[in-house]
Amino acid sequence: MHTDMKKPSSRRQRRKFTQQFKDDAVRMVIVDGRTVNDVAESLGVQRSCVDRWRNAFLRQMNASDLGNQNDSAMTPMEMEAEMRQLRKRLRETEMEREILKKALSIFSQENRSGRNL
Repeated sequence: MHTDMKKPSSRRQRRKFTQQFKDDAVRMVIVDGRTVNDVAESLGVQRSCVDRWRNAFLRQMNASDLGNQNDSAMTPMEMEAEMRQLRKRLRETEMEREILKKALSIFSQENRSGRNL
């Protein structure tokens, strides 16, 4: 027996996102400093979408700023790279500070108990 039933398409329907949604996602990455993975997961979209939206935004910013920049001014892509680097340095510095606070606490306790190093 032959039936004329069509098989359901295995391809997913392409989702469309408003420009406001894309802008909000990009703002979470650039302004709030969240990772692309974190934003994509929280919004329920693919990482590649958020990456593409962020890159498009940065390219647009670069293009609009090309005529207005001094030689010493940074492009948005350079600013983002520097922000990533500064956040990493901040995390490392905060970790070092916590280690020093714990060490100071240990040495202070030893000095109070009458033991010297």
